Amino acid sequence: MRSPIVVLITCSSIIAFIVTITLVSMVCGILWWNRITCPSIEFMKSKGFKFDKRDKLSLYSVWKEIYVDHEYDQALRDLPPEPVIVDVGANIGLFAARCTELCKNPTVYCYEPVPEIFSLLHYNAGKMGGNIKPYPVGVGDRNYSTTIQYFPRASAMSTGCDDTDDKFEVGIVHQVNNYTTSPILAPILRALFRLYINAKLQPEKVQIRIESFTKILSNIKGEIDLVKIDCECCELSAVKALSAEDLARINTVFIEVENYRTNW
Repeated sequence: MRSPIVVLITCSSIIAFIVTITLVSMVCGILWWNRITCPSIEFMKSKGFKFDKRDKLSLYSVWKEIYVDHEYDQALRDLPPEPVIVDVGANIGLFAARCTELCKNPTVYCYEPVPEIFSLLHYNAGKMGGNIKPYPVGVGDRNYSTTIQYFPRASAMSTGCDDTDDKFEVGIVHQVNNYTTSPILAPILRALFRLYINAKLQPEKVQIRIESFTKILSNIKGEIDLVKIDCECCELSAVKALSAEDLARINTVFIEVENYRTNW
């Protein structure tokens, strides 16, 4: 039978080991996150763009989608000169910036309903030099005002839906798997992301204005070369609002589809 002193020493050693591993993991996670987000921050500074320093998570994920994964590059390069582009869910304007880099003299209509984000979009649009037209509204199947969950530290996750926990979990797995599938490191990084989300990513209630997609398109004359729709749960209502005449004017559509949703 072990003496109480031996048991106490053993328990203390185990606790000390767990605390040490946790602290080391947290430091490694912070260093890892700062390292991977640094290029997106440097990009913003090089363009003279404004961004919310609290919102490194969205800045990095949107920048990576556009400038690292090049998800839109081929479609943008294939557009004719002076294309008309509609960006639904423009955030702070990174997609519009890419349009000005890859297209010849584009006109980009940008729709972003969250006031704090729109103020950054409006400023950045003025820095792009192209014909960038920002509007402070969201897009849907009708005209109305509503309240959404706005995440200041993860603005691209702001939504009118109630499934943010599912989306955050999918996002955690996706972001970690982009950099490591180690059976040791990956679970630690996922756990750190969850702790960060629970501690820091608390939503605020923000009122926004939604306008009918058909009404919005009626104010854009002629053919529309490309539409990008990424508006966090409102994509389907926006598409459903379009008439056959609307669709006939649009040549290319990029739309976000999230495979964890069950209500589609």
